[in-house]
Amino acid sequence: MNDQLWHVVIRGVAPGVYFGEHAARLAMGNFENAEQWKRLLRDEANALFVEAYMDGKVCRLSAPADIEDFDG
Repeated sequence: MNDQLWHVVIRGVAPGVYFGEHAARLAMGNFENAEQWKRLLRDEANALFVEAYMDGKVCRLSAPADIEDFDG
């Protein structure tokens, strides 16, 4: 089944907002404390990520291109 949800990666290799679970898992990497949340709408996901960033829960922003070289 294809995951059609937007995912918010709060802790991981490349924190950010990603479409689909596969991309989110790549962004999470193998971090023990990796964390993600699923959101149906992109606007919802973006708002949640910005809120987490403002609260200091995310240390840096990453674009999806940053994770292209990682193997899930």
